[in-house]
Amino acid sequence: MTTEQDFLALVAARLGRTPGEAPPRFRPSQPLPAVGPTEAAALADRFQLELEKISGVVHRVNDASEVAPTVVRILQAAQDAADEAARGSGPGPGASDPSRPGPPVARWDDPLLDGFGIDAALEEAGWPVIRFRAGDDGRAFA
Repeated sequence: MTTEQDFLALVAARLGRTPGEAPPRFRPSQPLPAVGPTEAAALADRFQLELEKISGVVHRVNDASEVAPTVVRILQAAQDAADEAARGSGPGPGASDPSRPGPPVARWDDPLLDGFGIDAALEEAGWPVIRFRAGDDGRAFA
């Protein structure tokens, strides 16, 4: 075989087909022009806008010290809503009860998350933490 067309003709012949023209040569596409913001604050605003379009909720904090308490509040609100739905009425005994242990919370074992004090805040609020490491087989979640 000397050319791409010869090769394709041979393949077509073996398949019992009439050889056609070779496909056009591959040409890489041109880089896409910038389509949005590149600054961190503008990207965060864009992310929030797009997430809210699909009914997502964004919780913003002013500094790193607010991350852990915010995560605890989000989980507590979710647990309270689940408890309320299970009862079929408004809050009653046991709602927002800090002595009631919550279900385990799984999080990536990422050094970036370690700096926020999330694990300590969750465990203090009664939410056991399971760290998921890349390559884990999921047995910790069973």
